[in-house]
Amino acid sequence: MGWLRENDATYVRYLFQDGETRAFPAAGLSLLSATEPSSEEVEALNGLGAKHKGGSDKSKKPRKKVIPEELRGGPDSTRKMVAAAPAITTVAQQIAAFTKLYPKGFADEKFIDQERGGHGSRKIGRQGAVDLARESFAVDPLRQALVNKGTGIAGVYKKVLAKAKTLFSIEELDGFNLFAKSPGSEQRMAEALFEMIHGEGGSAGPHIEALATALPPDLRSWRLVTFPGAFARPAELLYVDPEVTFRQAHIVGVPVPFIVTVSASTYLPLLDMAHKLSAELTKAGLAPRDLIDVHLFTAKTLSAGKKKLRGFTAPLPPRAQHGGAGGP
Repeated sequence: MGWLRENDATYVRYLFQDGETRAFPAAGLSLLSATEPSSEEVEALNGLGAKHKGGSDKSKKPRKKVIPEELRGGPDSTRKMVAAAPAITTVAQQIAAFTKLYPKGFADEKFIDQERGGHGSRKIGRQGAVDLARESFAVDPLRQALVNKGTGIAGVYKKVLAKAKTLFSIEELDGFNLFAKSPGSEQRMAEALFEMIHGEGGSAGPHIEALATALPPDLRSWRLVTFPGAFARPAELLYVDPEVTFRQAHIVGVPVPFIVTVSASTYLPLLDMAHKLSAELTKAGLAPRDLIDVHLFTAKTLSAGKKKLRGFTAPLPPRAQHGGAGGP
């Protein structure tokens, strides 16, 4: 059950009992049914936070139930949430939200500690993943992998992914164990990685698509395919998280439909968008180090459910199916 939070011509957003806001295409609204919550249901919603924080322990003093601000003001206000959060529609609004979290921008100690990781650090974190990707996917190791017909490259790929800590699930990482057992698969991966990271001339788009094609369908996600290049060459290549990257393109003004498959024709406009955004952030005085910082800026300001950014929402771009190399 959810309470209506925001409604526009394309998407309808509801606040659910778990505290998260979710968006549904307006065209699919008929699949949802309207209901008026009882007083018991409203009270249950108010008690969710206490329950998840240990309120179910009967030995503890009961927490005082507080009615959310949106639900105050009389019986009618408990039936429908009418106060919509302001939508992020400009980069300027994102900058305001980002600097609220990190007053010194990308140089803020809190940002470096929580999101980026110190430069040269071997600890788990994004900077640690950059260091490991550059080392593991350098020219000599990849050439040796080609000589060995790719043997062991899937394990290296997995190790670099794991270094990024929370970006990938155990299930995603375990997929590389099965992949390595498929004849010829690691050789195709090694060839695609070498061309993407060290290939001479040409566009990055076809190399991204070639890597996606080298992977089995269940590993052809935007995140898994774009990660190694983005972390080995962070100044030039972009890590694509479809949950936020397509939204960012929509805000920057690069009309890229929300496409679930990895393809050169989609990646290149997203990459162009990231460079434009980087230039705009630099002009605003934030000076991102590379496109990883640009991605983190996008993720921190557009990801749904960020506690410190609950006053902001971002419109979703149109969703479309598209032929290409793989899945979401």
